[in-house]
Amino acid sequence: MSSFSTLNTALSGLQAHKRVIDVIGHNISNVNTEGYSRRQVLLEPATGMKIASRFDTDFSWNNLGVNIAGVNRIRDQFLDVKARASLASSASAARLDSVLGGVEGTFPEPSDTAIAGQLSAFWNAFSDAANQPGSIPQRAAVLAQASNLAASLNQAAGSLQTQHTDLSSQLTMGVDRVNTLAQQVADLNVQIRAASVAGMDTGDLADERDRLVDQLTSLTGAEVRPIEYDQVNVMLGGSSLVSAGRISPLKVTTSGAFPAPLDQLQVQQTQLQWADDGYPVAGFGGDIGGLVQGLNDVIPRYMHDLDTVAQTLVTTVNTIHNNGQGQDALNDVNLDFFDPAGVTAATIKLSSDVDGQPSRIALGAVGGGALDGSIGHQMGAAGGLANSPDAIHRAMIGRLGVEAQAATTRASTQAKFAVEAENQRTSVSGVNLDEEMTNLVMSQRAYESAARLLSAVDEMLDTLINRTAV
Repeated sequence: MSSFSTLNTALSGLQAHKRVIDVIGHNISNVNTEGYSRRQVLLEPATGMKIASRFDTDFSWNNLGVNIAGVNRIRDQFLDVKARASLASSASAARLDSVLGGVEGTFPEPSDTAIAGQLSAFWNAFSDAANQPGSIPQRAAVLAQASNLAASLNQAAGSLQTQHTDLSSQLTMGVDRVNTLAQQVADLNVQIRAASVAGMDTGDLADERDRLVDQLTSLTGAEVRPIEYDQVNVMLGGSSLVSAGRISPLKVTTSGAFPAPLDQLQVQQTQLQWADDGYPVAGFGGDIGGLVQGLNDVIPRYMHDLDTVAQTLVTTVNTIHNNGQGQDALNDVNLDFFDPAGVTAATIKLSSDVDGQPSRIALGAVGGGALDGSIGHQMGAAGGLANSPDAIHRAMIGRLGVEAQAATTRASTQAKFAVEAENQRTSVSGVNLDEEMTNLVMSQRAYESAARLLSAVDEMLDTLINRTAV
């Protein structure tokens, strides 16, 4: 072996371990950088000699030393898939918990000012008026409680409508965000492909792309599939949201009325579609999945339940009231207490028959006389019936409480799963300062050894060249 070739061997060691130290420094510098994956230099021995052949039997010692095979970005694909799936499930559960929390805020039970308390006060007002059917103030109290109850139902319906509108706006903004992220991922795919073909390090570009992909999966529950040249495809329900350098954008549309019994609601179904062909998007989840569930399931159900409370109240009260009479036995008969036209929680109001006219409230039976309070007592007892608006409201609040508690528990559990999955992923791809410092010391010693080898060979050559035959 030529003595000069040993210089190349020592030089390869110096260059290789200098690169290792550079990469370790890069890792340490990015220890707190979000989404950064630690790097590892792969070293391999240089080819030591050529295999003898029929026409070439000489050995070559000129390639001894070490080569840099590449720089690996440390990622575990299985842990990436697990972390992203947990992230999407956590985002969906958190959104649903938020939606149900908003619905719970619409019905602050138990409370004297909530709908249950207003219903109880309304029936009690009828009972009190029935004990003094000739008292105008008692009759006026009935109208006041009825107005308060109608206003509470109007307010609750308005709150649910506002929440539905807000969720719809958030969904539109979320889909715009998805399209923006998808385009950014596609642009990074193009850059990564070009860098990969040119033999350049694509680690930092891939880190930025994976950070954006994590946001996409949190929003949509998308799946990620690696393809050639370190690119990725992002899939929703088997269709490509991102395909290498191209995207298929999404859009939000309304798709008509809900099926019965929700078909009378003023809101319509919301659908996520592919913008290019209008075909419905299947297999999505994440935060957008929670938003769509809130828009198409949770809020419409409670809107319908609240409308049922209002409709039952109007039907129950008007049926009893029509069978009684007010203080004018001739004219105050067959009167509606609530307006029966197109009743919903948002539109319930007093009938023009009695609004502002307490004397016309039917507290007694037809022909029962001025002091008869039998209809008023019957009205006061209506709240205790099995199919009363009170019973329907209690059942609704009970379902809401159970559903909201389950959603909170599920959101908390999924959040813990997401944190654990992310910790597992970080334990592989994250930077450990203790490990980096150990590697730094090892590379430093290797670099010093290569430098010492270079000095030793230099001394040998100096002796050989300058002192031979002296």
